[in-house]
Amino acid sequence: MDYFTSMLSFRGQYIDCRMLKFEIDFYQCSWPELNAIATRIRHWLSEVIEHRAVLRWFYGDREIRSENIQTKIDNPDSGISFGFDGMIVSKEIYNQKSYKAFLKEAMYGSTYKLPPDADKTMNYKDVFMSYFQDIERNDEIKKSLLEIFDMSGMYPVSMWAGSDVSAFFHSNHYIEGAIKYCGKFDFAIALKSLGENVIHFSNEIIRFLKDFAIEFKNTSSRVNLSYFSILQHISPHMVYFGGRLNKNPEHPEFDYGDSDMNKYAYVPGAEWFNIISPLQQQLLPNLLSESQKYPEVTTEVLPGGNMIVRSSKDIISTDIDEYKAIKSLLYNALYPGKSEIKMKDLLNFDAWGWGTKPRFYWEYVPMFEDEIEVLDDRVIFRHRNNI
Repeated sequence: MDYFTSMLSFRGQYIDCRMLKFEIDFYQCSWPELNAIATRIRHWLSEVIEHRAVLRWFYGDREIRSENIQTKIDNPDSGISFGFDGMIVSKEIYNQKSYKAFLKEAMYGSTYKLPPDADKTMNYKDVFMSYFQDIERNDEIKKSLLEIFDMSGMYPVSMWAGSDVSAFFHSNHYIEGAIKYCGKFDFAIALKSLGENVIHFSNEIIRFLKDFAIEFKNTSSRVNLSYFSILQHISPHMVYFGGRLNKNPEHPEFDYGDSDMNKYAYVPGAEWFNIISPLQQQLLPNLLSESQKYPEVTTEVLPGGNMIVRSSKDIISTDIDEYKAIKSLLYNALYPGKSEIKMKDLLNFDAWGWGTKPRFYWEYVPMFEDEIEVLDDRVIFRHRNNI
Protein backbone atom coordinates (compact mmCIF):
# COMPACT_ATOMS: atom_id res chain seq x y z
CA MET A 1 0.00 0.00 0.00
CA ASP A 2 2.39 2.68 -1.22
CA TYR A 3 -0.32 5.01 -2.40
CA PHE A 4 -0.58 7.36 0.59
CA THR A 5 -0.35 11.05 -0.30
CA SER A 6 0.28 13.93 2.08
CA MET A 7 -2.64 16.31 2.45
CA LEU A 8 -0.15 19.14 1.99
CA SER A 9 -0.46 18.31 -1.71
CA PHE A 10 -3.98 19.78 -1.57
CA ARG A 11 -3.14 22.90 0.41
CA GLY A 12 -5.38 25.83 -0.55
CA GLN A 13 -7.81 23.62 -2.51
CA TYR A 14 -11.46 22.95 -1.76
CA ILE A 15 -11.70 19.18 -1.37
CA ASP A 16 -13.80 16.38 0.08
CA CYS A 17 -12.58 16.64 3.67
CA ARG A 18 -14.00 13.41 5.09
CA MET A 19 -11.87 10.82 6.80
CA LEU A 20 -11.94 7.05 6.53
CA LYS A 21 -12.40 5.92 10.12
CA PHE A 22 -12.86 2.83 12.16
CA GLU A 23 -13.29 2.13 15.84
CA ILE A 24 -13.10 -0.97 18.02
CA ASP A 25 -14.86 -1.33 21.38
CA PHE A 26 -13.78 -4.01 23.85
CA TYR A 27 -15.20 -5.02 27.24
CA GLN A 28 -15.07 -7.64 30.01
CA CYS A 29 -11.39 -8.27 29.35
CA SER A 30 -8.86 -9.75 31.75
CA TRP A 31 -5.45 -8.12 32.01
CA PRO A 32 -3.82 -10.69 29.64
CA GLU A 33 -6.63 -10.06 27.11
CA LEU A 34 -6.19 -6.29 27.37
CA ASN A 35 -2.46 -6.63 26.84
CA ALA A 36 -3.05 -8.90 23.82
CA ILE A 37 -5.59 -6.45 22.31
CA ALA A 38 -3.27 -3.45 22.70
CA THR A 39 -0.31 -5.42 21.33
CA ARG A 40 -2.31 -6.63 18.30
CA ILE A 41 -3.40 -3.08 17.48
CA ARG A 42 0.11 -1.71 18.01
CA HIS A 43 1.42 -4.37 15.58
CA TRP A 44 -1.17 -3.43 12.93
CA LEU A 45 -0.22 0.25 13.17
CA SER A 46 3.43 -0.67 12.76
CA GLU A 47 2.69 -2.79 9.68
CA VAL A 48 0.36 -0.39 7.92
CA ILE A 49 1.08 3.20 8.92
CA GLU A 50 4.28 3.79 10.82
CA HIS A 51 6.74 3.54 7.92
CA ARG A 52 4.56 5.72 5.65
CA ALA A 53 4.07 8.68 7.98
CA VAL A 54 5.89 10.88 10.46
CA LEU A 55 4.06 10.29 13.73
CA ARG A 56 4.03 12.07 17.07
CA TRP A 57 3.30 9.34 19.64
CA PHE A 58 1.76 9.82 23.06
CA TYR A 59 1.37 7.55 26.05
CA GLY A 60 -1.11 9.02 28.48
CA ASP A 61 -0.57 12.77 28.27
CA ARG A 62 3.15 12.59 27.49
CA GLU A 63 4.99 12.41 24.20
CA ILE A 64 6.96 9.19 23.80
CA ARG A 65 9.28 7.54 21.30
CA SER A 66 7.71 4.89 19.11
CA GLU A 67 10.11 2.15 20.19
CA ASN A 68 9.02 2.61 23.83
CA ILE A 69 5.27 2.08 23.26
CA GLN A 70 5.30 -1.71 23.63
CA THR A 71 7.29 -1.51 26.86
CA LYS A 72 4.64 0.80 28.31
CA ILE A 73 1.86 -1.53 27.10
CA ASP A 74 3.53 -4.46 28.86
CA ASN A 75 4.25 -2.48 32.04
CA PRO A 76 1.47 0.12 32.46
CA ASP A 77 0.98 2.30 35.52
CA SER A 78 -2.76 1.51 35.45
CA GLY A 79 -4.79 1.25 32.22
CA ILE A 80 -3.30 1.47 28.75
CA SER A 81 -3.56 4.72 26.80
CA PHE A 82 -1.57 5.57 23.68
CA GLY A 83 -1.97 7.17 20.28
CA PHE A 84 -0.53 9.50 17.70
CA ASP A 85 -1.13 12.25 15.21
CA GLY A 86 0.90 12.48 12.05
CA MET A 87 1.46 13.43 8.44
CA ILE A 88 2.16 11.21 5.44
CA VAL A 89 5.81 11.50 4.39
CA SER A 90 6.33 14.30 1.84
CA LYS A 91 9.03 16.69 0.70
CA GLU A 92 7.91 19.10 3.44
CA ILE A 93 7.60 16.56 6.27
CA TYR A 94 10.03 13.63 6.32
CA ASN A 95 11.30 13.31 9.91
CA GLN A 96 10.49 14.41 13.47
CA LYS A 97 12.34 17.71 13.14
CA SER A 98 10.44 18.76 10.00
CA TYR A 99 7.11 17.65 11.56
CA LYS A 100 7.70 19.73 14.67
CA ALA A 101 8.60 22.72 12.49
CA PHE A 102 5.34 22.19 10.58
CA LEU A 103 3.30 22.03 13.81
CA LYS A 104 4.89 25.23 15.07
CA GLU A 105 4.22 27.06 11.81
CA ALA A 106 0.64 25.74 11.69
CA MET A 107 0.02 26.98 15.22
CA TYR A 108 1.76 30.35 15.19
CA GLY A 109 2.67 31.22 11.59
CA SER A 110 0.79 32.31 8.49
CA THR A 111 1.86 29.67 5.94
CA TYR A 112 -0.97 27.26 6.77
CA LYS A 113 -3.52 29.78 8.00
CA LEU A 114 -6.92 29.22 6.38
CA PRO A 115 -8.94 32.05 4.82
CA PRO A 116 -12.35 32.96 6.31
CA ASP A 117 -14.18 31.13 3.52
CA ALA A 118 -12.19 27.90 3.89
CA ASP A 119 -15.28 25.88 4.81
CA LYS A 120 -17.67 25.58 1.86
CA THR A 121 -19.56 22.55 3.28
CA MET A 122 -20.89 21.76 -0.20
CA ASN A 123 -23.27 24.74 -0.42
CA TYR A 124 -24.94 23.77 2.87
CA LYS A 125 -26.12 27.30 3.57
CA ASP A 126 -27.82 27.63 0.20
CA VAL A 127 -29.55 24.27 0.59
CA PHE A 128 -30.66 25.01 4.15
CA MET A 129 -32.00 28.45 3.27
CA SER A 130 -34.02 26.98 0.39
CA TYR A 131 -35.86 24.83 2.93
CA PHE A 132 -36.11 27.09 5.98
CA GLN A 133 -35.97 30.75 5.00
CA ASP A 134 -39.73 31.26 4.70
CA ILE A 135 -40.90 28.42 6.89
CA GLU A 136 -43.67 29.00 9.44
CA ARG A 137 -45.46 25.91 10.75
CA ASN A 138 -44.01 23.05 12.81
CA ASP A 139 -45.21 20.45 10.34
CA GLU A 140 -43.29 22.28 7.59
CA ILE A 141 -40.17 22.26 9.75
CA LYS A 142 -40.43 18.50 10.28
CA LYS A 143 -40.95 17.87 6.58
CA SER A 144 -37.91 20.00 5.70
CA LEU A 145 -35.75 18.27 8.30
CA LEU A 146 -36.65 14.85 6.92
CA GLU A 147 -35.87 15.96 3.38
CA ILE A 148 -32.44 17.28 4.40
CA PHE A 149 -31.58 14.06 6.23
CA ASP A 150 -32.74 12.12 3.17
CA MET A 151 -30.55 13.92 0.63
CA SER A 152 -28.05 11.68 -1.13
CA GLY A 153 -24.65 12.26 -2.69
CA MET A 154 -23.65 14.99 -0.23
CA TYR A 155 -20.28 15.45 1.48
CA PRO A 156 -18.42 18.31 3.22
CA VAL A 157 -16.08 20.46 1.14
CA SER A 158 -13.43 22.71 2.67
CA MET A 159 -9.73 23.44 2.74
CA TRP A 160 -7.86 20.83 4.75
CA ALA A 161 -6.59 21.53 8.25
CA GLY A 162 -5.21 19.08 10.75
CA SER A 163 -3.36 15.79 10.70
CA ASP A 164 -3.36 13.32 7.81
CA VAL A 165 -3.70 10.37 10.16
CA SER A 166 -4.44 9.84 13.85
CA ALA A 167 -5.18 7.05 16.30
CA PHE A 168 -6.07 6.68 19.96
CA PHE A 169 -6.30 3.65 22.26
CA HIS A 170 -7.55 3.86 25.83
CA SER A 171 -8.83 1.50 28.50
CA ASN A 172 -10.59 1.67 31.85
CA HIS A 173 -10.99 -0.89 34.60
CA TYR A 174 -14.03 -1.78 36.66
CA ILE A 175 -15.05 -4.42 39.16
CA GLU A 176 -17.22 -7.33 38.04
CA GLY A 177 -16.35 -10.00 40.57
CA ALA A 178 -12.75 -9.37 39.56
CA ILE A 179 -10.98 -6.49 37.86
CA LYS A 180 -12.08 -6.24 34.23
CA TYR A 181 -11.06 -3.86 31.47
CA CYS A 182 -12.99 -2.05 28.75
CA GLY A 183 -12.17 0.65 26.26
CA LYS A 184 -11.84 1.54 22.61
CA PHE A 185 -9.51 2.22 19.72
CA ASP A 186 -10.09 4.91 17.07
CA PHE A 187 -8.26 5.32 13.77
CA ALA A 188 -8.70 7.98 11.08
CA ILE A 189 -6.97 8.84 7.82
CA ALA A 190 -7.81 11.62 5.38
CA LEU A 191 -9.85 10.29 2.49
CA LYS A 192 -7.97 12.31 -0.12
CA SER A 193 -4.64 10.94 1.06
CA LEU A 194 -5.76 7.51 -0.22
CA GLY A 195 -6.41 8.78 -3.74
CA GLU A 196 -8.08 6.14 -5.90
CA ASN A 197 -7.32 3.43 -3.35
CA VAL A 198 -10.01 4.11 -0.77
CA ILE A 199 -11.84 0.85 -1.52
CA HIS A 200 -8.62 -1.14 -1.37
CA PHE A 201 -7.63 0.29 2.00
CA SER A 202 -11.16 -0.09 3.41
CA ASN A 203 -10.96 -3.78 2.48
CA GLU A 204 -7.60 -4.00 4.26
CA ILE A 205 -9.28 -2.61 7.38
CA ILE A 206 -12.11 -5.16 7.06
CA ARG A 207 -9.63 -8.04 6.93
CA PHE A 208 -7.96 -6.76 10.09
CA LEU A 209 -11.28 -6.28 11.92
CA LYS A 210 -12.53 -9.76 10.97
CA ASP A 211 -9.36 -11.41 12.23
CA PHE A 212 -9.49 -9.25 15.35
CA ALA A 213 -13.11 -10.19 16.11
CA ILE A 214 -12.35 -13.89 15.67
CA GLU A 215 -9.43 -13.60 18.08
CA PHE A 216 -11.22 -11.37 20.62
CA LYS A 217 -14.89 -12.24 21.12
CA ASN A 218 -15.95 -9.39 23.43
CA THR A 219 -15.45 -6.69 20.82
CA SER A 220 -17.44 -4.73 18.28
CA SER A 221 -16.31 -2.40 15.50
CA ARG A 222 -17.46 0.01 12.81
CA VAL A 223 -16.05 1.60 9.64
CA ASN A 224 -17.36 4.76 7.97
CA LEU A 225 -16.56 8.03 6.23
CA SER A 226 -16.95 10.89 8.64
CA TYR A 227 -15.97 14.52 9.16
CA PHE A 228 -16.07 14.35 12.93
CA SER A 229 -13.05 14.57 15.19
CA ILE A 230 -11.20 11.42 16.25
CA LEU A 231 -11.91 12.40 19.87
CA GLN A 232 -15.65 11.95 19.33
CA HIS A 233 -17.63 8.87 18.39
CA ILE A 234 -17.05 8.20 14.72
CA SER A 235 -20.75 7.54 14.29
CA PRO A 236 -23.14 10.42 13.59
CA HIS A 237 -25.81 8.34 15.37
CA MET A 238 -24.23 9.27 18.70
CA VAL A 239 -24.34 12.95 17.77
CA TYR A 240 -28.13 12.82 17.40
CA PHE A 241 -29.03 9.90 19.67
CA GLY A 242 -26.17 9.79 22.16
CA GLY A 243 -27.73 11.81 24.97
CA ARG A 244 -28.38 10.40 28.44
CA LEU A 245 -30.62 7.34 28.49
CA ASN A 246 -34.04 7.27 30.05
CA LYS A 247 -35.28 4.05 31.65
CA ASN A 248 -35.59 1.50 28.87
CA PRO A 249 -38.60 -0.71 29.71
CA GLU A 250 -38.26 -2.89 26.60
CA HIS A 251 -34.77 -3.99 27.59
CA PRO A 252 -34.47 -3.56 31.38
CA GLU A 253 -31.49 -5.93 31.48
CA PHE A 254 -29.58 -3.32 29.49
CA ASP A 255 -30.44 -0.37 31.71
CA TYR A 256 -26.97 0.26 33.12
CA GLY A 257 -27.63 3.82 34.35
CA ASP A 258 -24.37 5.75 34.06
CA SER A 259 -22.24 2.62 33.72
CA ASP A 260 -19.65 2.31 30.96
CA MET A 261 -21.41 -0.91 29.96
CA ASN A 262 -23.98 1.24 28.11
CA LYS A 263 -21.23 1.81 25.54
CA TYR A 264 -20.86 -1.88 24.86
CA ALA A 265 -24.38 -3.25 25.34
CA TYR A 266 -25.70 -1.04 22.54
CA VAL A 267 -24.47 -0.45 18.99
CA PRO A 268 -23.36 3.21 18.72
CA GLY A 269 -24.23 3.58 15.05
CA ALA A 270 -25.38 1.93 11.84
CA GLU A 271 -22.33 2.37 9.64
CA TRP A 272 -21.06 1.09 6.29
CA PHE A 273 -19.41 -1.88 8.00
CA ASN A 274 -20.30 -3.16 11.48
CA ILE A 275 -19.21 -6.11 13.60
CA ILE A 276 -21.90 -6.81 16.19
CA SER A 277 -20.78 -8.45 19.44
CA PRO A 278 -22.60 -11.35 21.12
CA LEU A 279 -23.68 -8.95 23.89
CA GLN A 280 -25.24 -6.57 21.37
CA GLN A 281 -26.87 -9.47 19.52
CA GLN A 282 -28.96 -10.21 22.62
CA LEU A 283 -31.06 -7.22 21.54
CA LEU A 284 -31.31 -8.62 18.00
CA PRO A 285 -32.39 -12.26 18.45
CA ASN A 286 -33.58 -12.56 14.83
CA LEU A 287 -30.75 -10.62 13.24
CA LEU A 288 -29.73 -13.24 10.71
CA SER A 289 -33.24 -14.10 9.52
CA GLU A 290 -34.35 -10.43 9.48
CA SER A 291 -31.37 -9.52 7.32
CA GLN A 292 -32.92 -11.48 4.45
CA LYS A 293 -35.50 -8.70 4.10
CA TYR A 294 -32.82 -6.16 3.18
CA PRO A 295 -31.02 -6.75 -0.15
CA GLU A 296 -28.95 -3.63 0.59
CA VAL A 297 -27.31 -5.46 3.51
CA THR A 298 -24.81 -8.33 3.65
CA THR A 299 -24.29 -10.40 6.82
CA GLU A 300 -21.74 -12.99 7.94
CA VAL A 301 -21.41 -14.94 11.17
CA LEU A 302 -17.79 -15.18 12.32
CA PRO A 303 -16.23 -18.02 14.31
CA GLY A 304 -16.77 -17.16 17.97
CA GLY A 305 -20.16 -15.54 17.44
CA ASN A 306 -19.51 -11.98 16.30
CA MET A 307 -21.58 -11.00 13.27
CA ILE A 308 -20.82 -8.72 10.33
CA VAL A 309 -23.59 -6.39 9.13
CA ARG A 310 -22.50 -4.24 6.20
CA SER A 311 -23.62 -2.48 3.06
CA SER A 312 -23.68 -4.65 -0.03
CA LYS A 313 -21.92 -1.77 -1.83
CA ASP A 314 -18.38 -0.44 -1.41
CA ILE A 315 -17.76 2.42 0.99
CA ILE A 316 -17.80 5.13 -1.71
CA SER A 317 -20.98 3.92 -3.43
CA THR A 318 -22.97 3.44 -0.21
CA ASP A 319 -25.57 6.19 0.20
CA ILE A 320 -28.58 7.02 2.32
CA ASP A 321 -30.73 4.08 1.14
CA GLU A 322 -28.13 1.55 2.30
CA TYR A 323 -27.67 3.36 5.61
CA LYS A 324 -31.43 3.30 6.16
CA ALA A 325 -31.54 -0.45 5.61
CA ILE A 326 -28.67 -1.06 8.02
CA LYS A 327 -30.26 1.19 10.64
CA SER A 328 -33.62 -0.57 10.29
CA LEU A 329 -31.98 -3.96 10.75
CA LEU A 330 -29.96 -2.88 13.80
CA TYR A 331 -32.57 -0.54 15.29
CA ASN A 332 -33.37 -2.32 18.56
CA ALA A 333 -29.68 -2.53 19.43
CA LEU A 334 -28.80 1.08 18.57
CA TYR A 335 -27.99 3.35 21.49
CA PRO A 336 -31.45 4.73 22.40
CA GLY A 337 -30.57 8.28 23.38
CA LYS A 338 -31.73 11.70 22.23
CA SER A 339 -30.59 15.25 21.50
CA GLU A 340 -32.14 18.58 20.61
CA ILE A 341 -31.60 21.76 18.61
CA LYS A 342 -33.08 24.95 19.99
CA MET A 343 -35.51 26.61 17.60
CA LYS A 344 -33.81 29.99 18.07
CA ASP A 345 -30.60 28.41 16.72
CA LEU A 346 -32.25 26.39 13.96
CA LEU A 347 -33.95 29.47 12.50
CA ASN A 348 -31.09 31.88 13.14
CA PHE A 349 -29.58 32.49 9.71
CA ASP A 350 -26.52 34.19 11.19
CA ALA A 351 -25.50 31.13 13.26
CA TRP A 352 -23.92 28.27 11.34
CA GLY A 353 -22.24 25.19 12.70
CA TRP A 354 -22.81 21.81 14.21
CA GLY A 355 -25.30 21.98 17.09
CA THR A 356 -27.30 24.78 15.48
CA LYS A 357 -28.20 23.16 12.16
CA PRO A 358 -29.09 19.59 11.16
CA ARG A 359 -26.60 17.53 9.16
CA PHE A 360 -24.24 20.48 8.91
CA TYR A 361 -21.36 18.33 7.61
CA TRP A 362 -23.62 16.18 5.41
CA GLU A 363 -23.07 13.24 7.73
CA TYR A 364 -25.00 10.08 6.89
CA VAL A 365 -27.46 9.53 9.71
CA PRO A 366 -30.83 8.11 8.58
CA MET A 367 -33.70 9.84 10.33
CA PHE A 368 -37.16 8.28 10.55
CA GLU A 369 -40.32 10.36 10.86
CA ASP A 370 -41.21 9.20 14.37
CA GLU A 371 -37.71 10.10 15.63
CA ILE A 372 -38.29 13.86 15.15
CA GLU A 373 -40.49 15.91 17.45
CA VAL A 374 -40.94 19.59 16.66
CA LEU A 375 -41.96 21.83 19.57
CA ASP A 376 -42.35 25.59 19.63
CA ASP A 377 -38.96 26.14 21.24
CA ARG A 378 -36.88 23.17 20.07
CA VAL A 379 -36.53 20.11 17.86
CA ILE A 380 -35.98 16.78 19.63
CA PHE A 381 -34.30 13.79 17.99
CA ARG A 382 -35.32 10.72 19.98
CA HIS A 383 -34.78 6.98 19.48
CA ARG A 384 -38.07 5.07 19.58
CA ASN A 385 -36.96 3.11 22.64
CA ASN A 386 -36.13 6.27 24.58
CA ILE A 387 -39.40 6.56 26.50
